[in-house]
Amino acid sequence: MNNTEQASPAITITRSDYERLDTLIAGLSHARQEELGGLQEELARATLVADDALPAGVVRMNSLVTFRNEDTGDTVVRRLVYPGPDTALPDAVSIFHPAGSALIGLAVGQLIDWALPDGRHARLRVLAVE
Repeated sequence: MNNTEQASPAITITRSDYERLDTLIAGLSHARQEELGGLQEELARATLVADDALPAGVVRMNSLVTFRNEDTGDTVVRRLVYPGPDTALPDAVSIFHPAGSALIGLAVGQLIDWALPDGRHARLRVLAVE
């Protein structure tokens, strides 16, 4: 079963992003892998494409993403980064963070209802991707 209670939007991920993320997750402890279950589900259901075949407006690693929390109305701009030093940058969100896991592969206009670790849900809509 996927992370949401309703049908999840279609997502597209580049093969290189998929392979790097799969390798990172495989190197984690079993407990940490379980924490990232939602990300693993997203990777498993994604349509994979060559790096140069990703459509414009789709969130990939290192994208600058503008998204809105539909429940709070807050609009946020974040760069989707791999875990590591870049996560300390003020505009960064790690792919291992719930918002990062939710955003990967979404296209402008898509909405995802994402389960948070505390049991709440966040409804995030992608507004722009650079």
